[in-house]
Amino acid sequence: LVFALIFGIIALVKISKTGDRGKVLAIIGIVLGVLWWVLIIGVGLWAESQQADRNDAGVITTKGSLALEDIRVGDCVDLPTAEGETVNSRDVTGIPCADAHDAQAFLLPTLSGDAYPGEATVSQETRTACNTEFQSTYAKPGLDAYYLYPIQDSWDEAGGRQP
Repeated sequence: LVFALIFGIIALVKISKTGDRGKVLAIIGIVLGVLWWVLIIGVGLWAESQQADRNDAGVITTKGSLALEDIRVGDCVDLPTAEGETVNSRDVTGIPCADAHDAQAFLLPTLSGDAYPGEATVSQETRTACNTEFQSTYAKPGLDAYYLYPIQDSWDEAGGRQP
């Protein structure tokens, strides 16, 4: 895209000096290059505007997309999938806790090791840590404990962070 603009401008300058044909094509190339840049910047700004916003204290103040690795203890979220299904890292919606929500993060356990130990191990360690914390601190009628854990790809993207 950068080259389309550069070559279009170079061609337009050369054509204006030599009188050669192709002025319309050079202008079309420049216009298309500019339109692509506008589209790319627009999509980037739109994607950024879909993210959950936090205040200075780190509390979610505006509903929006929330990456799994950005979830903090106390965050309220909506999970769009049914129980037992995989939650994609782009499926979690951060919600101000004053609004209706599906779940609230109460623990981010640190998993053992730096290398991904496998889904079964990660699932077991996460389940054990979450169930222990939930039963000792949060369990009451009407509340259920759910847990999310990273798969290999999200572990690698997050640098081996906690789930």
